[in-house]
Amino acid sequence: MLGPRIQIDELAMQLPAEYQHRAAAIARLVGEELANLSVTQSHSLEQLTVPPVSLPAGAGDRQVANAVASAIGAQLATSSGTRS
Repeated sequence: MLGPRIQIDELAMQLPAEYQHRAAAIARLVGEELANLSVTQSHSLEQLTVPPVSLPAGAGDRQVANAVASAIGAQLATSSGTRS
């Protein structure tokens, strides 16, 4: 039996202009980071909004992805969606 997991059907991110050309790589890395995220229960949510994340100037793709995935994890921890 599979434990709790994260499944995202659609991911929309707004990135600053200087990150736009790196969006595909960042999205892929967000997926990798989420796959490594420890969750205690599954969630079923129609939508999850994550507040903007702050990063230092010149942050790399992995650093951006890690910050986004961490913000998603934090929102899941406090969400009130259907849990299973």
